[in-house]
Amino acid sequence: GNLVTNKVKNSLNIFAIKPSWIRINDKGSKVVFEKILQAGEVLEIKDNRFSGNLRAGNARDLFFLLNGVTYGPVSDSRKVIKNFTINPQNIFRSLQITDLKDGYLNSLLNKKRSL
Repeated sequence: GNLVTNKVKNSLNIFAIKPSWIRINDKGSKVVFEKILQAGEVLEIKDNRFSGNLRAGNARDLFFLLNGVTYGPVSDSRKVIKNFTINPQNIFRSLQITDLKDGYLNSLLNKKRSL
């Protein structure tokens, strides 16, 4: 018989440990979200945005939370980063797993909002 493979649903959030400006574009380069993430602000990124791009200032203070694991920072420098693909595979491949204190992270996730 045919095996049915369920597509795994990835949960993806972006958060900042210091105020960081972010802009998210969709595949067609249209801006879908832009704001300054405050320290501790967590933004959930829905899977229909996974093929988009992130542009961010202060990317050294930006992290992704992918399926409960923290990856980041998005950049080692304070330069503006452009065209970072918001894609679980890209995050998994290109960023390091970071061990932030659990209590700190849990307190952040209480402030989550959705995009």
